[in-house]
Parts: sequence; C-alpha cells; structure tokens
Amino acid sequence: MSLRASGPVSALQLRATDADVRVGQSRLLGEVGVDLGDELRFVETDVRLEPLAVRDLDPWTEEPLPFDGEVRASLVAEGPLDALSVAGNFEYEDSKAGLPPSGGEVEGVVGFGDPWRVSDLTVTIDPL
Repeated sequence: MSLRASGPVSALQLRATDADVRVGQSRLLGEVGVDLGDELRFVETDVRLEPLAVRDLDPWTEEPLPFDGEVRASLVAEGPLDALSVAGNFEYEDSKAGLPPSGGEVEGVVGFGDPWRVSDLTVTIDPL
C-alpha cells in the first residue's frame, strides 16, 4: 500500500493506493481518497471486501447481529459523509445456515449522521 498526503492541514488530501487492510477474518482492498477541509469528503474511493466477516462487526454494534456469514462486495464512493454517493455490488453467504449465496447491487446516497439518512437509494437483490 502507498499513502500520499498533500496540502496544508486545513485542506489535507490523503490517498491510499493498493490498500490491503485485514481485521479479524475480513479484508479490504483498493483505493481510498479523503479530503479534509470544511468537511471530510471521500474522493477516488474504490474498494473491495474480500470478505467482510459479519462477526468482525460485533465490536461496533450494541448487540451481535442476528446472522453470521460473510459479505463479498465492491463499492465506489464519492462525497461528504452526510451525502455519500455509493454504487456497488455484493454477495452474502452463510454456509452454516444452509442457504444458497445471495447477492445484488446498490446505488444511491447515504448520509452518516444522527440520524442516518438515505436518498435515491436503490437496492436490487438477486432471487435465491
């Protein structure tokens, strides 16, 4: 992975290329760009989860999620945290549950704040 930072602290630009981040059983690969200025803004962000293990999310949730398994996904994102444009595809699999893999596509705007918001969000799920 290479990390590049440029600009004054008040307008810092961070770029991670060829990122390969592993936490628990999860792995994130790709490119991440963040601009810091009046607001935090994602730019040039194109990542893959190969995979994201659902159990690795437990430290960030109030209670463990009621399902297990893993998600493989690709996602591009652009914009500020309160209006982040996202597009990508995903596949969920839980071999212990005995269900076939299921996947789909997502596209729209997600706002991370209090409360979380979505707009023009389309999620298409492939039939089982």
